Amino acid sequence: MWSILSALAKHFISSGIVGAHRCRYGLCHLLQREVFRLPDDISSIMKRFSVVVLVFFMLIGEAWGADRRPVQPPVKERLVLGWLESIFVKPWNIRLTAKLDTGAKTSSLHTDTIEHFTKDGQPWVRFRLSGNRRKDHKGIVVERPLARIVYVKDRLSDASRRDAITLAFCKNGKDYETEFTLVDRSNFNYPVLLGRSFLKGVALVDANATFLIKSSTDPCAKKNAESGSGPLHKTEKRDHSRD
Repeated sequence: MWSILSALAKHFISSGIVGAHRCRYGLCHLLQREVFRLPDDISSIMKRFSVVVLVFFMLIGEAWGADRRPVQPPVKERLVLGWLESIFVKPWNIRLTAKLDTGAKTSSLHTDTIEHFTKDGQPWVRFRLSGNRRKDHKGIVVERPLARIVYVKDRLSDASRRDAITLAFCKNGKDYETEFTLVDRSNFNYPVLLGRSFLKGVALVDANATFLIKSSTDPCAKKNAESGSGPLHKTEKRDHSRD
């Protein structure tokens, strides 16, 4: 029995199955000392046998548990953005100014015309996308599947019904896709609001800064130039009057 345990213990130590990084409280050193040193008499044999058995099974449990420890996911790097940023709506790469609002759950997009229709048996919406408030500017007509109906509670009124669609945009050279509710934002300064549903896990907001990533240096602007689409919203200045 002694020879079997000794052989197994030597195998675990010499093969690296139980490495030094997995040994606690000096167990490997104790096992090495007791296993690789020959006993002198029966009394020392029994004492060392007991120590070896105890430490051996503790090491087996340590190795068994170490192999089943959950692997920690890699830390995801997030952008640091100002509370105002430019985004490029795809596939047209239209540049719009977005307010980043951690107090809002969902993102919203300005439009003053919404039409509902059915396509392939599914509900769709047709709306006009424009970042320019001039009445003579026609903007672009966009058609998207209706993702869901959202009811938004306002402090001064009852809950309002909003259509939600999924739309892609580019920021800092990377493409994103998130859900937007369609709403008339003509009373606000910015046509786009990005809420927590997009920001979580993607960006941190610096409340003291605006346009930390300038549209002129954003790789998305190059795509914009190649596509031949011009910006519809040109404001890149600090404006605290209305959100």
